Amino acid sequence: AGQFPGGTHDIEVSEVANCKIHQLSAKGTFQDRPKGPFGPTVDREQYRMLAAIIETPDHGNFFVKAYGPQDLMDRAEPAFAAMLQSLQHVNE
Repeated sequence: AGQFPGGTHDIEVSEVANCKIHQLSAKGTFQDRPKGPFGPTVDREQYRMLAAIIETPDHGNFFVKAYGPQDLMDRAEPAFAAMLQSLQHVNE
């Protein structure tokens, strides 16, 4: 959410396949750093980020993030949610 200063964000927590999922949706001006953390910041207006931290009981945490123009990400939201719902717990 910190990449969208002054923007709006929602956080939702759910569970799928014995994994806790923290989902974030952020909207506004995205502070992009295309050249890495020490490069210049590029403000991208009307952007949206869909992100999730997936906590697994025995394989650590996984981080998933997608961002782009808000209208594109609005259309991608159902597929992002479906991807998270499709998780399957693997015991090895």
